[in-house]
Amino acid sequence: MKQFKILLFMCIFIFTFGFAGCSKSDMSYAAKILPPENHDMPLDGVWVTNKYYTGPSYAMNNNEIKDKIGKTVSFSENQVTLYEDICESPKYKIKTVNTQNYFIGNYSINPKTLDIDKTEVQVVTITSNENFFASFVILDKTKIMTYIDGVFFHLSKNTQLSSADTNLNKLLNDDKETASKSEKHSKVIKDSTNPLSKSEILQQFNSGILLGLKSYKTVSYKLPYSSSNEPVKEPVYRTLWINFSGDSVMSVNELPFILAPRQNGFWKIDTKREVDENWVKDYIFPYPLEKPIELKSGAGTIKKDGQFHNLADITFIGNDYISLELNGSGRYKESSQPYKYDLLQVQPLDTLNLDNFSAISLDKIMGKQGLKALKQGAATYLNSLNYEDKQKLETTPRPDSFGVVRKNGKWILRGRLNYSSKTYKESFGDFDIPIIASKELVTYDSLCPNWNVIKHRVPDALDAYSPPNKNFVMILTNSKIYIYDIVNDNLSPKPIKTIVLKDNETVIMSHWALGKYVKTWDDQVKSLIK
Repeated sequence: MKQFKILLFMCIFIFTFGFAGCSKSDMSYAAKILPPENHDMPLDGVWVTNKYYTGPSYAMNNNEIKDKIGKTVSFSENQVTLYEDICESPKYKIKTVNTQNYFIGNYSINPKTLDIDKTEVQVVTITSNENFFASFVILDKTKIMTYIDGVFFHLSKNTQLSSADTNLNKLLNDDKETASKSEKHSKVIKDSTNPLSKSEILQQFNSGILLGLKSYKTVSYKLPYSSSNEPVKEPVYRTLWINFSGDSVMSVNELPFILAPRQNGFWKIDTKREVDENWVKDYIFPYPLEKPIELKSGAGTIKKDGQFHNLADITFIGNDYISLELNGSGRYKESSQPYKYDLLQVQPLDTLNLDNFSAISLDKIMGKQGLKALKQGAATYLNSLNYEDKQKLETTPRPDSFGVVRKNGKWILRGRLNYSSKTYKESFGDFDIPIIASKELVTYDSLCPNWNVIKHRVPDALDAYSPPNKNFVMILTNSKIYIYDIVNDNLSPKPIKTIVLKDNETVIMSHWALGKYVKTWDDQVKSLIK
């Protein structure tokens, strides 16, 4: 009996140990060999399009937009179906963004006009083989939104259909006949109801851009009354005129100054820096081409009993306004205290005066909503600072302390908080103003395709521009402009032209001409080339 108990105990021990050993071996094998399963897909199932909003500019006609209502979009591990388009082996990437910044920065639209009132949203980007396919904004568990050709489509989840049932989803989307995508321009040219001749229609696809550029050159002189040991850099401005005709770049011309188109004709914007042993001062001279002015020296009006430097840097030129970054410091003998300033301002081109700082208040251009957005941007920025840094700055932004700068393919408004006391006169802080610049400041600022698509295709892209007729897109990097043709809303496989830029050259002005006006601008530029 005793031997039987011992034998039984040994059998149980071996049996238990064997199971433990098998379990351990299986888990180890699975962890090393089996691929991980995607149990946390940010989107799945079938979603039905139920409403839409059009953006500031859109390429789809009303019939194409309404045709999407009732159609479905499906998500699974192996496939995403977006109306007629299919993405095989999709990869999902999700991020949380500030709603206001995301929609204004990428689409130049206030999210409230899209029926979105959340502070933050999640954005799901879908790619395949490193190529961008689509992006979706998650509004809640049952609502999402996507953007196509300037139109925002809202979708609701259909709980009756499975995410794996992609064949059913395709049948739902194919119940309406869809026209095959036409070649570039062919739809317009073949339209028999269009009263224009073929040559007139083709002329509509002509476009040209006056691109104001800014770079810097290192100079040998020192700035009076400056403690900085950094080399002094002086801004250099020029204009590129890029002429597009149909499907090609006709010409690229350069002017060694800024040529700005305005309502009353073309204006020239000259800049001049005067350098003296005791002072350095910048001047900006805007004037109509037909009324040239003499660039007079300011030496006769400058006080001789002190040391100073007053510098001006252009950040943006519109039809009627110029945005400037002004900085300077100095001391005069009759003054007990030196002065220092770092300002961000917008001034009218017609009355530009760098001596009187005649900056315009934001509410004069953007109304009460502009001031509200200015305060909102400042408050958000201050909340991001630690206690010590916050004490160095003003708590309320000045209504005229703002400018226009370029960011992610858009002109945006930027505010500035200056130092709170002379103790902190070296301090200032800049922040984005969460509101779209009015057309009084920026006449046209739409981008096709959007910035996310461009950045995915050209990772080192810093800026981009496209004309209202969406024929081309110009993508800027640190050293080059790449011009891509747009065919069926996609970038051409390779750039059709590359333009070399100066080191770290940036854009301060962009004005488009379309149709018959392209020749007028082209003639004007060529008449100024010496």
